[in-house]
Amino acid sequence: MSTVKIVPGRISDEVRKSIRELGRIDIGRDELGRHDLYVPLNEAGESYGVMRVHSEPGDYGLVFVAILLDTDLRIHCYKLLRYRGSAKTWMSKNDALRARIHGTDVDTLRSWLDKKGTSLSAKGIKSLGLEGVTDRNLRTVIHVLRISIKVIYSTDLVWGPPLRKANLIKARKTQSAEPYPPPAKD
Repeated sequence: MSTVKIVPGRISDEVRKSIRELGRIDIGRDELGRHDLYVPLNEAGESYGVMRVHSEPGDYGLVFVAILLDTDLRIHCYKLLRYRGSAKTWMSKNDALRARIHGTDVDTLRSWLDKKGTSLSAKGIKSLGLEGVTDRNLRTVIHVLRISIKVIYSTDLVWGPPLRKANLIKARKTQSAEPYPPPAKD
């Protein structure tokens, strides 16, 4: 990595509503406002992807997670930055979970949560290999998934157009004129 470009952006109430509808996930009013997106670049000025740090309320205060997305806006990696619960150590050492999450898109991430987006779905527990894992550790995984979904949608909605114009992220694979297809009905 040669440099990191910092791109400020604003998450408006309109974007918040879009994230809520598209991701079928709650996004609080405190998640609005000005945020920075980080774009790590190589020597030739090509993007490795984008990174955001995002938070949401957890059991013991705010949970902060850094999410690195590739240029297709799929999860490259994540880092639990602040979490006051004991599950932080479990998450940081769980290479199998990290490998299962690596490369996932927003639809796959969302399928791993229940309809309300507040618990893991049966598919999520199986896909992530979390059978028999404690509730405390599962809650931490839920935070990472929820934050990842919010980061992908907000990155695409707020920063996507200028980043695509600058060739820092790839064009969407969909041919639709809409930013996303309508959310699936549950």
